[in-house]
Amino acid sequence: MFDRFESQFMIFMDSVLNTLYTLSYDYWVPALCAVLALLVFIGVAPLHTHAKSTSLEAICVLVRKVLIGGLIPLITVPFLFTLLSFVRYEISFGNAFDYMLENFKPLWVNLLALPIVLIGCMLAKVSYRRYTRPKISRWWKSKRKQQKTDQLSDIRDLQDHFKMKTFLPEQYYSDNGLFVGLDENNKPDYIPFETWYEVNAQIIGPSRYGKGILLGCLIDQMIKRGDGVVYVDPKTDHFLPHIMYQACRQAGRKFYYLALHDYGPGYWAPFAGGNVRQALARLELAFGLQYTGNPGTDFYKSQERAALESVFGQTRSIKGLRKQLESNESTLRINAELKRWSEVKTLCPDSQQPQFTIEKALEENAVVYVHGSLDDPIVTMATKLFIMEYVQTASSLYQQKKRQAHLTMFIDEVSFLASQTLAKSLATSIGFKVNFVLAYQSSSDLLNVDDKTVDPGYLLQSINVNSQVKMMYGGFDSETAKMISEMSGTISKTLVRTESTEVDTAMGSETWGDSRSISQQESPLIHTNDVLTLPKRVFVLFRPHSMATIRYSSFVPVKDDEALPSYIADRFKVMPCDVIEPVEESLPDEPVSDTEDAHTEHTPVQPKKSQNSKGWQKEKNTFEGVVLNHGQAPYQHKPQNSTSYFVELEGQSIKTVWGTDLRRIMHDVQIGSTIRLVKHGQQPVVVSERDELEDEDTATRTKILHRTAWSVEVLAPAPTEKASEPTQPKVNTSPAKKWLGELLSHDEDHYNFDQSKNLSYYVKIKLMDGTIKTLWGVDLPAALAGIEIGTLIELQFLRHRPVERVDASACDSVPKTHNVWLVKQIESTTATNKSRRNKQKKQSK
Repeated sequence: MFDRFESQFMIFMDSVLNTLYTLSYDYWVPALCAVLALLVFIGVAPLHTHAKSTSLEAICVLVRKVLIGGLIPLITVPFLFTLLSFVRYEISFGNAFDYMLENFKPLWVNLLALPIVLIGCMLAKVSYRRYTRPKISRWWKSKRKQQKTDQLSDIRDLQDHFKMKTFLPEQYYSDNGLFVGLDENNKPDYIPFETWYEVNAQIIGPSRYGKGILLGCLIDQMIKRGDGVVYVDPKTDHFLPHIMYQACRQAGRKFYYLALHDYGPGYWAPFAGGNVRQALARLELAFGLQYTGNPGTDFYKSQERAALESVFGQTRSIKGLRKQLESNESTLRINAELKRWSEVKTLCPDSQQPQFTIEKALEENAVVYVHGSLDDPIVTMATKLFIMEYVQTASSLYQQKKRQAHLTMFIDEVSFLASQTLAKSLATSIGFKVNFVLAYQSSSDLLNVDDKTVDPGYLLQSINVNSQVKMMYGGFDSETAKMISEMSGTISKTLVRTESTEVDTAMGSETWGDSRSISQQESPLIHTNDVLTLPKRVFVLFRPHSMATIRYSSFVPVKDDEALPSYIADRFKVMPCDVIEPVEESLPDEPVSDTEDAHTEHTPVQPKKSQNSKGWQKEKNTFEGVVLNHGQAPYQHKPQNSTSYFVELEGQSIKTVWGTDLRRIMHDVQIGSTIRLVKHGQQPVVVSERDELEDEDTATRTKILHRTAWSVEVLAPAPTEKASEPTQPKVNTSPAKKWLGELLSHDEDHYNFDQSKNLSYYVKIKLMDGTIKTLWGVDLPAALAGIEIGTLIELQFLRHRPVERVDASACDSVPKTHNVWLVKQIESTTATNKSRRNKQKKQSK
């Protein structure tokens, strides 16, 4: 029985060994690699869960235990095979181990794949934990259903947020309120008129950011509504006066244009209007007679004031006051000031000259455009007095019940026009139907006013407090941006205070955690970043009983830019200035291009090499040279350009200088004189465009443009003619120096009309004996400019003008000369025709 049991045991052992060998041969190495790879990927720890473990972590712990439990028998397979062989075959343990090695020999080769698998699994683990898992965490966080929170302001997100809008403001005008602009959804926004009439307004923003555009929209509505409007412009706005006059024409309103300097139309006496006390108050401001509390200076001011009051009953004109006080030694300072004031003719009108009257303008409920100047301190002070008198007169007429319409005064660049009176008027003017719209560039401008008697802090506080409507533009002024942000108030935002992350220090990666904290925080309604990124024509609007909002403005189009100049020309028959610089003069001056002379080829004029040659611009805007020609012609001799005046000078080269004012200064300058021309600054003027050489029937054209002033200095007079005849040029013309006749034609053509010759310029005249004469020369186009066909002219040859050219073939300097001509107009076309008709009548008789 024991033998049979032993036999069955041996059979069982053979079966176990055979099964173990078979399974090991097929699955042992793959199973071992898989278990070790998974353990490397998920790690061998932790083996226990905790209270905050997630489901995924619990599953990983379970899998980890199973893998470790399966790894132990897989590792013991060779030892188990050795032990079973030792028992089954009753051999020594060493022989049993050798038997195992012999049977497992094919598997040892397969085990070489184990390191490769483990290294690959380790790389996959590093890649997953360092790169893939953070991306999955970020994606999962983005898909998380979170509580609603707000965002902090980030200027990078606002760079392209605000865009300018273009629209027609007139389409949104309403009788229910003042249209100020569109919101982000293109819906119009209005300020109720009952609110607008009870407050003053500020428009703050840098230059060229849209203040004038917004002013144009507001003024256009005020005029069409029937309110009185005064716009004080100390600079030069190129559109607002046109908008104002256009609106007045559409509404049938009275319009006045007044310039307080001598370069525009109109006259105004600063001390003639109002009662005596009102005029004396303006005198105090004009001449700095306000008491300061300093006994020393106040004593002399009282003496000066008493002297002014003693003569004020006799005259209120500047010239009259100066005449009355010229012998008074106690008013030497006042006399000096009166002398400066008397130099501005606009402020010193004669009794025969029509002058602007503020009282009349208010009684007519007129629209007034006032043009001042920031360059002239007298004109700047006169502008302050104008504002002061307007407020004084408006108050008096309202109390006398002679004025019922509301008046809005728009004052640009108010920091240059601020005064104690203006600050007080902001607090009291609403009571007599006057409100102000003050425009300036920065919130700190009012801290640097010119009037030292005004406390800047008080002025700034008064304007800010009494201006409840504020329209403020952006730009790069951080102080203004902070002020706007603070004024807008604060709102409560729900912000994420903290949000946890998990750092994988071993792999150098980070993933989002599962917790975050949310808190409430105060934030400005309009952040400084919003203000700093606002483009042009976009502003922040503050108004009573409403939150600050961002609004968009746009241009009021001018349909006819010739209407205002025509109106001014009709109204002011005598202009303060009679000529005006053409628009083309802003272009750079260019030398005249010479065409072929009678016996020379076309060559550019080369500068002279002599050290004694007169240069062109020793200083900026200064030109020196010998006068070759001067006269009236289309700008740059192009027929399509407007008429201007030219002076052709010879210095190091031939130069043509253009400017309408040159006609005035070159009137007595002779050809051949050596002169110095100096170009000065520009001033706006209103003038007629009709030239002196045009027919009398030509219609007068007027414009408001900028005129460049010129001055001339004669350095050397023109040389007198010598008795001996000058050497005549070798040209196919008469040897005479002068030809008198009727201008038949002139144009550019090949010399002597020979196509083989180069281009030149000719003139045909009919001499007094009936002979037709053809003359050729380079200077003829400039000399004949502006002269009509049929005009009786005197054509004079002056001299040769030397030039030099470089012959490309010979590589040497070849001297050449050009002819210099002078043309004098003897009779106009009309006179010539009349003379011809009279001659024909005599012949017929």
